[in-house]
Amino acid sequence: MAIGDAVVFELGAANESHQPSSGVEEKISSIAKQSVTDAVNLKDSAGTQIIIGGGKDTTGDTVNTSTWHGQATSMGIMITNSQYIEKAGTTDRIMGTGVVFNV
Repeated sequence: MAIGDAVVFELGAANESHQPSSGVEEKISSIAKQSVTDAVNLKDSAGTQIIIGGGKDTTGDTVNTSTWHGQATSMGIMITNSQYIEKAGTTDRIMGTGVVFNV
């Protein structure tokens, strides 16, 4: 793993997290969430910050539904081994992309 390498992750149907190895920093630039059940959180020792709430869906048809479908792109979330992305629940699929920022 080197600075500038692409980061792609998928969190499936379990309560999972994406956490870089010790000493590695990643800058997450987009997150897609395909349903309206599980929240996507930024988690660390101080607590939890919601990135995308459980009732939000970032994919699909934005015209023929009343569900919010905002696109979660152009973000700049820096994560490390102690501050990471968590999917809170066991239903939705979460996909994310970014870049290795420091090793």
